[in-house]
Amino acid sequence: MSFTSLPLTEINHKLPARNIIESQWITLQLTLFAQEQQAKRVSHAIVSSAYRKAEKIIRDAYRYQREQKVEQQQELACLRKNTLEKMEVEWLEQHVKHLQEDENQFRSLVDHAAHHIKNSIEQVL
Repeated sequence: MSFTSLPLTEINHKLPARNIIESQWITLQLTLFAQEQQAKRVSHAIVSSAYRKAEKIIRDAYRYQREQKVEQQQELACLRKNTLEKMEVEWLEQHVKHLQEDENQFRSLVDHAAHHIKNSIEQVL
């Protein structure tokens, strides 16, 4: 390191009590300052990297949440469709059953009325 032109650096340490500052002390302070600056750069890089990773994790989580929501909505729509189809089949079967019961009851009434009419005609004759 050339001492003919020193960088402007603020030394945060107390100066030695002597009138003359030794070059080793200045070299040590400059080295400490350089190490501190390097440590700050490294820590800033680590924090920036962690921040980017955290942002990516959050973006991925939101994306996954949206995908899950879409998938859940599709499953719900499919379930509704299947339930409606199943219920429609059951309702149709039940409706047909009621129609058949109504038809049987109607036929029974018609047969009963025909039998009653036949008996009445036979009694008259």
